[in-house]
Amino acid sequence: RVNEAIAAAAAEGGPDVRVELLGVLAARNAKEALPIVMESADAPELPVRLAALDALRYLAGENDAATVVGIVKAASDEAQRRKAKLVLLGVCTRAREAGTDAIIAGLADADAPSRIVLLNGLARAGGAKALEAVTARLEDDDEAVRDEAVRMLSIWPDAAVAPKLVEIAKTSDGLRHQVLAIRGLVRLASPQEEQPG
Repeated sequence: RVNEAIAAAAAEGGPDVRVELLGVLAARNAKEALPIVMESADAPELPVRLAALDALRYLAGENDAATVVGIVKAASDEAQRRKAKLVLLGVCTRAREAGTDAIIAGLADADAPSRIVLLNGLARAGGAKALEAVTARLEDDDEAVRDEAVRMLSIWPDAAVAPKLVEIAKTSDGLRHQVLAIRGLVRLASPQEEQPG
């Protein structure tokens, strides 16, 4: 019951104690402490929130995708957003397409910085639904989101993206988008062992 005792102490201790114990829970892969870690991600103290996000990178699973999307959207500064992005990427690596619906649902009312993070998650997850959602963001109102959509398509994990990259390379008004699309096509055409990881 060591993990249970640590989780209880993390829930009740001061900020410095909570930061340390959240790190211990992550190191122990204490998935049973996930509710406490999730709660800590909404703590008033920034160091506690950041420590909780560090722990969630290792503890959050595919069933937590919707909660993690909420954490991404609630991030109030760049440091939190960076760490929330790492949590989302970790979940998408483990869940793959199982987390796609939650991310797509979260895109609807997310602000532009959050949409950019969510697009990264969709690219990591892969699959037809994720590809459709990222492609739709080529028409986003925000230029940075449109740029990120092209960038994600250029590193898409499978060849299903090729027709869209050809279209971007031929029709885009922006040279940068054309270059990214061509690079993506070259990467897809390369032998698998030569492609960047």
